[in-house]
Amino acid sequence: MEALIFIFALLIYYELHSRLARLEKRARVAEQKLSQLRIDLGLASKPDFEPSEQVKRLASNPKTKIAAMKAYREQTGAELREAKEIIEALAQRSPHSL
Repeated sequence: MEALIFIFALLIYYELHSRLARLEKRARVAEQKLSQLRIDLGLASKPDFEPSEQVKRLASNPKTKIAAMKAYREQTGAELREAKEIIEALAQRSPHSL
């Protein structure tokens, strides 16, 4: 009887794990499509949150772009791709980055 319960629990675990994997894949695809749509509509470099002065200062120096991305992500909770787009847009507008 215990073996039957164990097998049943294992099947339930496998089914839940499979469903979770499928949902995660669907979410990744949706995020990729949304990101591409934002790029196509020209919204990719528009920040959801205004970058702080610290982030702007870091973004203006090519040597500190990674630190700027990290700071922006910590301050806003943004994904890496979004932070990269924002920092690159800030760097292009910065007179110090020339």
